[in-house]
Amino acid sequence: MNILRNALLCVLLLAGNVASASPLLAEAEGDLDRDGMAERVTVENIPPSRASAPPAGQRVINIYRRHGTQWQLWHSASGAVMSEGSGGMLGDAFDNLTIERGCLVIRHYGGGGDARWGMTHRYRYDQGRWRLIGATIEHTELYSSRRILDFNLATGKAIYTESRQDDSGQDHPTYSVTWHVAVEPVPLGYTPSSQQLRIPGRSFSISY
Repeated sequence: MNILRNALLCVLLLAGNVASASPLLAEAEGDLDRDGMAERVTVENIPPSRASAPPAGQRVINIYRRHGTQWQLWHSASGAVMSEGSGGMLGDAFDNLTIERGCLVIRHYGGGGDARWGMTHRYRYDQGRWRLIGATIEHTELYSSRRILDFNLATGKAIYTESRQDDSGQDHPTYSVTWHVAVEPVPLGYTPSSQQLRIPGRSFSISY
């Protein structure tokens, strides 16, 4: 009887640990600080049962450095990865996380019906802090039109293009403009679409 009771307790404890663990949504490894050694980056979903900050349901980015044979937390930030259900009819907008040319790259994708949108944000570790250095925003009406904003926050250069799409999905450019914008440093943890950029020659802005 004691053996069965102990076994049952072990099962309950294990179940509790599994339930309390933060689901790992994505991970990547690569050199982010240009020291020749790879760092590890994870995106975790904070479960509703956890009462501590950040608020339940948010995604957290954790960046680890290797010390000996162990990974140690270097930096943590919330806000840069959108929450579940943020992609409209397509569901979870979070697409993927990668490390490319020393930058942390976060992609989102969503929409509904014939409308689609995509966002790519690039972060770089420079002079002791993380900064958003690039944002590419795309809005598409399938087989109709496409609008793309490519914004280099490191230089302030912005490029906006409009294209008409034919029935085969081929783009035919109809409008393009390039200009420069004064930009304040934006840290890792920046909420996607929380700022807007006015498009020259057009009566609207695009959120990035």
